[in-house]
Amino acid sequence: MKHSLLLGLVGFSTFTVQGQHLVLDPTFNAGSGFTAAGVEALAVQADGRILCGGGFTAYNGTPRFNIARLLADGALDTGFAPVIEDTLADGVLDLLVMPDGRIVMAGEYEVVDGFPCGGLVRLQPNGTVDGGYGSTNGALLFSLALTPGGELFVGGYYESPFGATLRVFNGGGLAVYTGYDATPFVLKTQPDGLIVAGTNTAPTVVVRYLANGQLDPTFTSDVTGTWALVRDLTVLPDGRIVIVGDFDAVDGQPRANIARLMPDGSLDATFDPGSGFDAVGVAVEVMPSGSLLVGTYSSTYDGAPLQGGLVQLYPDGQLDTSYQVTEVNEIHVLQDGRVLIAGIGTIFGNSLNTGIHRLMPEISTAMPADGAPPPPFTVHVDHAGALVVTSGGGNAELRLFDAAGREVRRFMTTEQVERIGLSGIGTGVFVAMRVDARGVRQWQRFFVAD
Repeated sequence: MKHSLLLGLVGFSTFTVQGQHLVLDPTFNAGSGFTAAGVEALAVQADGRILCGGGFTAYNGTPRFNIARLLADGALDTGFAPVIEDTLADGVLDLLVMPDGRIVMAGEYEVVDGFPCGGLVRLQPNGTVDGGYGSTNGALLFSLALTPGGELFVGGYYESPFGATLRVFNGGGLAVYTGYDATPFVLKTQPDGLIVAGTNTAPTVVVRYLANGQLDPTFTSDVTGTWALVRDLTVLPDGRIVIVGDFDAVDGQPRANIARLMPDGSLDATFDPGSGFDAVGVAVEVMPSGSLLVGTYSSTYDGAPLQGGLVQLYPDGQLDTSYQVTEVNEIHVLQDGRVLIAGIGTIFGNSLNTGIHRLMPEISTAMPADGAPPPPFTVHVDHAGALVVTSGGGNAELRLFDAAGREVRRFMTTEQVERIGLSGIGTGVFVAMRVDARGVRQWQRFFVAD
């Protein structure tokens, strides 16, 4: 039987869907973190453990060469220790967790645990090499994406043909697609299974692949500039695509280093960044609120000075705020709205250069647009092991998250007091988030133990 040992009430946090500002999450402790070469890639497993790739050589003083796995609280997972040998300049540049828990790494290296791999290798969940899967013709591999059918797309520089996109089939057999000679720096899977790529060949800098590896003829982009490359992109739930990189215009309209595309690749003119960023954008993710987080080397956005390299934008492209972060290489948004960021440098005045941080939405007392405060919202676990939810009634969605930020339950609530079974949820600290019809969110923390 589950009981509530602790009611960790945090009052309530209310905020509209837009404008959730971020602060450091005190429950995540990276200690001295990674060595100065930094983190270039992040992936989160189903159990909440965090995979980190890059050019580092240690984490918290423990040797880890280019790949490490952290627990959800930031501690090193000491049982995961693959050895990357003959590492070249960049190390691990992308990571992907497959549905069966195996891990794919792409980057610039030649041997992992004695297995020649040419920059592409698959690991078992415990970190040992899956020896029947890899590449021998990769030189510098940047990006990974998985189709619903289990085929892996890998983008990078290849010895033959140079700059092609490599498809890897379920069985490990390789097929090189040569129909488009460009280097995919980023690959993302759409909800329909098609693969969107950001490349370095103008004007078709953004392309889309069908499941068979052919270019999608219904998708056409026109991205131009002195360098004309896309460093990162994110596919929104409605199919539109936000791109960041080093470019000047889209469809002939000024767009400095950030733009939003329609599902067919044309410019979405309703996203207006003004004069945009004055330097390259390197990472972009969408938050549950619809706001965008961008990692950039820029010092201004639409002419306004920035505090640092992490920038938050409203969904229409207007500047919300920026954060004191030296350099952001990778952004990963968790289901509960917390955010992992990786890179080089310090954050929020913290003198430690740990290479990885977790942020969380700041508690705010801002009222929704209609001026009506939300009803009181409390939760506790009763002696029968059920979660008792008390609110003002009315239709609202209740989401439960575990300590790793994974969503474990979702319900619709209508009554002022409701009891919800917690069978199979596990033990530990959880967060209940109530979202009403106006988009106002309230959070409560609770603790479940046997």
